[in-house]
Amino acid sequence: MELNNGADETTLSTQLRAALPAPTLPAGFRSRLLTRMATAEDPAQARMALEQDWQKAQAALRRQSVNLRWQTLLWLLGGAFAAGALTVAIMPWVAEHYGAHWARWVPMAVAGFGLLASWVGDPRLRRYLGHINFFGA
Repeated sequence: MELNNGADETTLSTQLRAALPAPTLPAGFRSRLLTRMATAEDPAQARMALEQDWQKAQAALRRQSVNLRWQTLLWLLGGAFAAGALTVAIMPWVAEHYGAHWARWVPMAVAGFGLLASWVGDPRLRRYLGHINFFGA
């Protein structure tokens, strides 16, 4: 198999030029472009301004990331505390009504329920809590 040679590319370029004519530019386009380029701000200043904007955006993203991590940690701690409290609350009742054999399944059931709730939790609640500034600013 042979790669395209220069003749094929020249032929293709010629055919494309014939099929797709160059668009016409508005009157005075080149002079306006040159004027704008001459009056444009210094490229070094523009680059510095863009870098400052980028650094500000990166700092904001880092702050949001830290806030999200804290929110996640607090949700996990709250869920673990709630699961522990629920387990302690219902263990005596389960042991009394169903026997000690069934009481060992309570922590596993509560942990399973916690996992299920975290997977199918409604994101609207989180948005609402964020909207009312429940997590802090």
